[in-house]
Amino acid sequence: MMRWIAVVFVSLALVVVAPVTAPAQEEMPPSIMWGSVLGGVTMHHANPRFAFFPFDPVTAVFLPPAESNTIYPYNPVDGGNFSAVISSADGTELARYVFYALARPAPFWPVDDSWLTDLTTGERIQTKQMPLAPGDYVIDFFLEGERFFTYSFSVSTLDSDDPFRPATYWFLDGPWRDWGCLTYAEADPQQLLTWMAFLRNKARETSKTVRMEVVISRDADGATVCTSRPGMSRDLLPEWRRHRFELVHPTGAQFHAADLLARDGAYTLRMTMDGEPYGTWRFQVAGGRLQYVGRAVRGQVDPLAFVEGGMDEWWYIREESGEAPEAPSGTETGTTGQPAGATPAGQQATGAAGQQAATEQIPGATPITINGHTMVPLRSVFEWLGAEVRWIPQALSIYASRGDDIIVLMRLDESEATVNGQKVPLPQPPVQRDGVTYVPSATA
Repeated sequence: MMRWIAVVFVSLALVVVAPVTAPAQEEMPPSIMWGSVLGGVTMHHANPRFAFFPFDPVTAVFLPPAESNTIYPYNPVDGGNFSAVISSADGTELARYVFYALARPAPFWPVDDSWLTDLTTGERIQTKQMPLAPGDYVIDFFLEGERFFTYSFSVSTLDSDDPFRPATYWFLDGPWRDWGCLTYAEADPQQLLTWMAFLRNKARETSKTVRMEVVISRDADGATVCTSRPGMSRDLLPEWRRHRFELVHPTGAQFHAADLLARDGAYTLRMTMDGEPYGTWRFQVAGGRLQYVGRAVRGQVDPLAFVEGGMDEWWYIREESGEAPEAPSGTETGTTGQPAGATPAGQQATGAAGQQAATEQIPGATPITINGHTMVPLRSVFEWLGAEVRWIPQALSIYASRGDDIIVLMRLDESEATVNGQKVPLPQPPVQRDGVTYVPSATA
């Protein structure tokens, strides 16, 4: 096996030896996947019962290791303490959920089950559903007693308009209305682009069919870039549910994420419901990548309010919410100041002829040269070696793993990697080109 294949830093042998669990998760603060925050709770339409919804589990990321005699490192009996407390707006603690969570796969920790305790009586609630009166509430998430995430919501009601059948209907109000995300599987630009939003029917009837349309346009010239499929309708329930909209070319042809990322600049997404405006979301593409803004920018926002999107969700808040951050000025060039997709001066498109020939043994593993260093495509090499590669955009982090064991961790902005738990200097930080992550190779 040719030695240049050894990714960065060391030889191939370091990668293929039996992996050990690296303490990589401890390097990132814990947070909650924002999509699971919005999809993981529900309020029953016909009665005031709040519950964590088991079919769309709340999922934490970057929890530190914990030990238990069960399969759940975090559990209410003998494991780590991962919990959530519901409080009223005046700070009165009403209920506590203590979660069962298992890493599947690292660094994701979905909640499988929970214990619910009524903090006003001290009693366990076997149904795991908490009655809530109309008003404002806060959910705080805790890890070993330390709060690490919080968000607010409210409960509202509608009364029946039938005098012969009086009834009250219950609804959750809050961030569900304002947030939506662009997503494509495994952050692979060759995958189809999808828009995801949470929708509901706040009305006395149990469901309603509506016509929905999503349109993304380019701010520079107003051109329509992609749309949802024509004639699409959705059945909305009184509870918030996530809805995905596959985006297509205006001609109806499939639209891949790469089709959007190919041109840097500012974009606007508009949704309509039954022909009426529903919301406007603005976003930016720079350097061939979707950009995070506002609460979705790691390290530039209070961690308690950080919107975690994981590896393949880019969340944006509705302009009409009044909370949308000011978008950066649009540009039709990449971060180097050259046209998007151009190769900056001093950086060659391919490596030496001998290395090029060597890469032909691994599909998609064509190297490039940057600042005199030969760089190889991480995903192609590691998947050829039988490892799984994951990209966490908001953390700018790249993982290569087998099973639940992380064997390599790198960040795009750092000249150091973690390999089998050991810190290793890099001669050149990892880079991305056209959606492909390249890392230094060993050529000795």
